[in-house]
Amino acid sequence: MTRVYQNGTTFEDILALYSFDRELRDTFFRSLCKIEIHIRQLISYYFCNRHGVMQEAYLSSSNFDCSSKSKKISVNKLINILSFHAIKNKEHKYLIHQRNHHGNVPLWVTMKALTFGQISKFYSVLKFPMKSDICQEFINIDEVILGNYLEKLCLIRNVCAHNERLYSFHFDKDFPNTSLHQKLHIPMNGEQYIYGKNDLFSMVIALRYLLPSESFFSFKKELTKCINHYLYTSTRICRSNLYGFMGFPENWENITQYKL
Repeated sequence: MTRVYQNGTTFEDILALYSFDRELRDTFFRSLCKIEIHIRQLISYYFCNRHGVMQEAYLSSSNFDCSSKSKKISVNKLINILSFHAIKNKEHKYLIHQRNHHGNVPLWVTMKALTFGQISKFYSVLKFPMKSDICQEFINIDEVILGNYLEKLCLIRNVCAHNERLYSFHFDKDFPNTSLHQKLHIPMNGEQYIYGKNDLFSMVIALRYLLPSESFFSFKKELTKCINHYLYTSTRICRSNLYGFMGFPENWENITQYKL
């Protein structure tokens, strides 16, 4: 944040931008929560479908990808977290009920206690066949891309949850190219797309792939309303400059016109 303001900037202009960013965070957060719930359900379903419903299954490293030293470390950390929730956690009544009345805490119950970041880690250490099962629930998303999306969704969720600035947020690493980049005719600098790679629009593209069509249409409607409301409230930043900060191409709303 430069703390350098344009000449003529008023307190009302600053407040309008602050309110816009708050509404923007709320809009993204609602959609991220939908994805979080969906991924949690998919992991629970496919894991239990392969390994059964007993807690011993998800507390065994043999049911995870331990193909490298770093993977083994991640698996051990995850199992420690899962073990705590299954055996010791006394904060959640649903865990206590399963433990006391059934002597077993199924994965779909334990998953409720995990953060989005922990759910992303869970996916990252699943064996390849199970990742493939989960990816079948989405269109044109492979195992690597889904892992990439989940990792970055966690970052945006934290930005939203901690009230950090979102509209000009940029990721340290790029999102993968998609057919939508090409269909939207996003300009390129050499072989690199200018928009939709490490900016907020890249997250919009990810949501297009991860949300059901109806949910994404609702998200896009809210996002459009949010942007238009800000531009109506304050004239300090014009539409093209705002889009530049957000990494949005001028025709971004056409994203729903193309098949994935």
